[in-house]
Amino acid sequence: MITEKIHRLDRERVLAQERARIARDMHDDIGASLTRISLLSEVAKLLPSTGSESAPVTRISDIARDAVDKMGELVWATNPKFDTLDNLTAYLREYSARFLADARRKGRLEFPQNVPAFPVGSIFRRNVVMILKEGLNNAAKHSGATEVGVSLDLHPGRLELTITDNGCGFDETDPRRFGNGLNNLRERIQALKGTFSVASQPGAGTRLAFRLPLPPEKA
Repeated sequence: MITEKIHRLDRERVLAQERARIARDMHDDIGASLTRISLLSEVAKLLPSTGSESAPVTRISDIARDAVDKMGELVWATNPKFDTLDNLTAYLREYSARFLADARRKGRLEFPQNVPAFPVGSIFRRNVVMILKEGLNNAAKHSGATEVGVSLDLHPGRLELTITDNGCGFDETDPRRFGNGLNNLRERIQALKGTFSVASQPGAGTRLAFRLPLPPEKA
């Protein structure tokens, strides 16, 4: 038993080191290149150009900026030094604030101030972030909401994430309202062995509530 535990810990240590290396390489190499593309595109937009050239240049700049953002998210999700609940909570809060500001929606954010450095793995963190992104995308792009609320509550052994909006709402009996988004949410919730509920009525906004068990601490 002791030998097996030692081997398991060694494998986990090697995996963590490899994840850290990948995160560093992505940040140093890919990140630097994409940032340079973005900066050059911004400069190109200031140069004299015809109308037919300005749209592609603007598009290049937008794509490069989006790629930089996504690369940053992937680095965060991969790097083992962020495998804690306090880091996850901080990231969710920051992402929500930035997303709603960019979408020009009034945000109501409620997050706990004191969060323990409870260990959570990259798969858990990545799925929770994608759940938040799916919920915010739906609220901003399809609901017509002017105000979106995001709250995170921590309980012994579980995390509760709630997303509300004051948008048009929908008929809960019509599964087409969410389309693939609802299926994606279900798959991620099932992967984390959690549950979620949807409460909405036409003209009365929408409330998404997610209950996710925290990963057990490793012995």
